[in-house]
Amino acid sequence: MVNVQELKERFIQRRQYHTENVNDLLDFTKNIYISNEITLKDYSMLIQELEQNGALIPFDHDTSNIKKF
Repeated sequence: MVNVQELKERFIQRRQYHTENVNDLLDFTKNIYISNEITLKDYSMLIQELEQNGALIPFDHDTSNIKKF
């Protein structure tokens, strides 16, 4: 099971810098999930924890005024 601390360590190894920004970690989590480096269970747990700590989904906008085709 991957926890946030291990996620941060992977981030540092891969990106070559340290971050405490939860949105950076959220994006990284999505990338490693898409690359099949973590399980769905780990992904869900990490996303939940990061969102509880203030991470925001990038496209979390009001779409009620967007014209539909």
